Amino acid sequence: FFIVGATQGKFGISNDDTTAPNGSLTAFVSKINTQTLKADWTRQLGARMNPEDASTVTGSFASGCAVIGKRVYVGGGVQADARMWNDKTSNYLESKGGDDIWVASFNANSGKTNWMQQIGSAGQERLSKHGGVAADALGNVIVYGDTTGSMYRQKDDGNDNSDVFLIVLDGATGDYTMTDDGSPVAAPTLPPVEDVVTTAPPQAAPTAPFVPVGDQLSFQDTRVGGMSYDARNHQAWLAGALYETDQGNDGETKCFI
Repeated sequence: FFIVGATQGKFGISNDDTTAPNGSLTAFVSKINTQTLKADWTRQLGARMNPEDASTVTGSFASGCAVIGKRVYVGGGVQADARMWNDKTSNYLESKGGDDIWVASFNANSGKTNWMQQIGSAGQERLSKHGGVAADALGNVIVYGDTTGSMYRQKDDGNDNSDVFLIVLDGATGDYTMTDDGSPVAAPTLPPVEDVVTTAPPQAAPTAPFVPVGDQLSFQDTRVGGMSYDARNHQAWLAGALYETDQGNDGETKCFI
């Protein structure tokens, strides 16, 4: 089984990430042997403010994971304009501004990085700590979180209310799509399967290449809660909270699903 989290220490293993400045909070993922309860492997994932800055303390953490086949998908956050180190490409990923989220794929057997992405906007992004990362029935990655910025919806200047977002990334490559105008990204609509008589062989459903999709949902001030993925029906169930204000009054808080 796998565990994820964050530490200010060092695990002292050969594939530790040592790029983060001393004292930084760094994300980790470990594969635990069920017989010995010892780690088969551990990856420690750090960040810097910029590649040359080896002194400014940064913060990164892992908050969820999902396993499918030989891949383990991990997601978390990186704080205050910091840039995650990607050992697959030997470079620092670009900060999108403020707090971002990051998503990565690792080989479940060896712990080697398949790909890593840092995702965000000029606002603050946060991944759900309850089911924020899931693998769908096709092996792609679903991430659920909230944002104060414009990811898939263009927000007015001065609007710092939080929206929730849902993104599906290509599980093989980590590719995702975000539009310049902050509009939703939907998969292409496939033609319907025509009715066939019962004596004929079943007609195969039309297929198309995978297209990463994403959306940003707003119900005034909306905070992420949790996600549960239903693999049988290929549905993601989302939960969270709505904070409503009424002409300066305290308003009320509602849950949604």
